[in-house]
Amino acid sequence: MNNFIVSTYLTSAIDPQREQTKEIDDAKYIETWYNSLVYLNLNGVLLHDGLSAEFQAQFPRLTFKQVDTIPKDIQLYDYRWVLYYEFMLNNPCDAVFFTDVSDVKIMRNPFYEFSENIIYCGDERETFKECEWMKSALDDNFFLQLKGFKDLFTSSNIILNCGIFGGTYDIVLRFINYTVALIEYLRFRPIDKTVDMPLFNYIAYRYFSPEHGFPVNSIFKAYEKRNDVWFIHK
Repeated sequence: MNNFIVSTYLTSAIDPQREQTKEIDDAKYIETWYNSLVYLNLNGVLLHDGLSAEFQAQFPRLTFKQVDTIPKDIQLYDYRWVLYYEFMLNNPCDAVFFTDVSDVKIMRNPFYEFSENIIYCGDERETFKECEWMKSALDDNFFLQLKGFKDLFTSSNIILNCGIFGGTYDIVLRFINYTVALIEYLRFRPIDKTVDMPLFNYIAYRYFSPEHGFPVNSIFKAYEKRNDVWFIHK
């Protein structure tokens, strides 16, 4: 089968979570993710906007694909979805997972255990009712225009995490199409917010039936040591 695990290493814009740009050529930033790929003999791809040839040579089992620098009218995390879309169009495959790179470790080969036509993703421990950060999306009139958005974001549904996301090619491309269409619509608005997490949850719950939690991911931010899940996310 032709499968990929894909992540990004972007340094040309401020990371909203860290409030600074990411250092270029930081081997520790990707080494746990990379080593787990090598151990499981998986095809890893890293989308980047300026890593040096010397840095890339340290990771010979990884395919590096250089992308354009991040436009000024889009947040870093939202831009990832544009890159995912471009990757999918240019790299037809059987299946793919997109993951964070600095805090994800692959423990089992997900392509041996997954089913077709299912979206798989990570999740968190909080529900929408419990998470003040996610509830803040209710202050955004754009989101409130989306049918069913308010009901979801005031519900007891578990929050999904797009730091782990994948499935077979067709269903992943369909999901990314939804996401990029909405992100592109937002690019020129005056509100400067990252929108991918609210949109990810809305699209996943409204248009798909995502599988999350065991066996896809460990408990988010529990820093568990286990080998019965596909991915450990912090």
